Amino acid sequence: MAERVDAGEARVLFEWTRRGPAPLSPATAELARGLAALEAAGLCPTLGDGKAAGNAAWREGEAMWISPSGRAPARPGEAPRSADMVQVEAFDAASWSASGRGEGLPSSDTPLHWCALMEGPRRCGWSRAPRVTLHGHAIEDASTARALGIPVSELETRFSTREDRAALLELLRAHPYPATRVWVRRGHGFFLAADDLEAALLALADLQARLRSL
Repeated sequence: MAERVDAGEARVLFEWTRRGPAPLSPATAELARGLAALEAAGLCPTLGDGKAAGNAAWREGEAMWISPSGRAPARPGEAPRSADMVQVEAFDAASWSASGRGEGLPSSDTPLHWCALMEGPRRCGWSRAPRVTLHGHAIEDASTARALGIPVSELETRFSTREDRAALLELLRAHPYPATRVWVRRGHGFFLAADDLEAALLALADLQARLRSL
């Protein structure tokens, strides 16, 4: 299993340049709603360092909003804070670096979300790019993915690495959006894409129901 994080272990393995505070945007509230649904569905487990194993992103123009790295699981009755979201303005796979705005670091899975939301048509041959992506670490093994009829990658890699992004790219190219909306990265977790948040929440509920039926 590649997705093991212990206390004190680095999560974000790309270089991050902060350009200033994040602007105000209604997109952050939508992103917080998506994260809350991900946790409520039980698809966002807690890793060894006590942090939530799941994240979400939202495309807004030429930038992408994403949940912060090292996010603590929401307490009962609480919801993820929209003020914590980070705006990523650029990601460069060649230099393995990103830049943007916000107080904290963006999720370690920023390369995966950027690939789908910002580069889907160009890198993956998709007819269009989705608006929202949800990523949870509850479904990561090939047998479960196949039982659910979800495409699964062959390679297991360390998260936040070039190899991780390359493995997802191969999967997304072989099973393009929107014909496919959910994929599984072996040893990492599921990746869900949708045109808007309501469609993402419906797909998430369907995934949860199918898991319960196994």
